[in-house]
Amino acid sequence: MRTGTTESAADGVVASPAVVAAAAMVAAGVEELARVASGSGSLGEWLAVVGACQQGMNRLAAVQDVAVAQVARVEQVWCEDGTLGEVAHGPDRVALDAADLVAPLLGVSHHRAQVRVEEAVRLTGWDPTPVEVKDAPARSGLEGLHAAMREGRLDGYRA
Repeated sequence: MRTGTTESAADGVVASPAVVAAAAMVAAGVEELARVASGSGSLGEWLAVVGACQQGMNRLAAVQDVAVAQVARVEQVWCEDGTLGEVAHGPDRVALDAADLVAPLLGVSHHRAQVRVEEAVRLTGWDPTPVEVKDAPARSGLEGLHAAMREGRLDGYRA
């Protein structure tokens, strides 16, 4: 295991302490919202909870897009000494195994994960291109939509 990282027993994914702490903060916020929502409230209060939940889901989807796009650009390669290394390509690149790496974490099939990887790369502002293609990177023009998702104003479906 790498230093400065922790491994989740549930899925074997290695995460830095900062990621673990941020995820714990999100979980605490969700628990607080659930606690508030479990009481009796007025129609307006319940509508506020619905809106807050949607904004939170939109923001989390935007963060997930960035994470998936970052995974997609990293290609795993065999080094000369027989160890597995990583090569980080440009932000528009999609490694061959990207869908296989994210599929179990998303709980989806390989095909759905491939679609999700390409969506994430597009929404973060780039046209997805396989790592072996040497063409110049092309912008997708969707970075404004992704910014609206990050602000919680737009969901991934409408984006």
